[in-house]
Amino acid sequence: NEGPCSEEIQVSAVVPLKMPKLGEKVTRVMLQGFNWWSCDNKRGWYNILTSQVPEFEEVGFNMIWLPPPCKSADKRGYLPSEWYTLDSKYGTKEELFALGRALCSAGICPI
Repeated sequence: NEGPCSEEIQVSAVVPLKMPKLGEKVTRVMLQGFNWWSCDNKRGWYNILTSQVPEFEEVGFNMIWLPPPCKSADKRGYLPSEWYTLDSKYGTKEELFALGRALCSAGICPI
């Protein structure tokens, strides 16, 4: 049985960051980039994080753990209802992608 067809998406290749590997003898520092109330921020949480990327880089964060990105029955993202709809209470798909680009440009791995 085949399910419903999904919409086509456009993708492009980017130079990947060097991902951490288990057993690697390199110190990494990860920031949890959200809290329980981040989804309630009126400016959009992705926008807040994007504005702080230079500070994250300056203090030495190598990775940032981002909140669940998809549309969800729960505003915090833990009951996903549409896996590929990336507009959430944290911000829009475009804001998420802008955050990802800013993090990658700073050498910070989004998790």
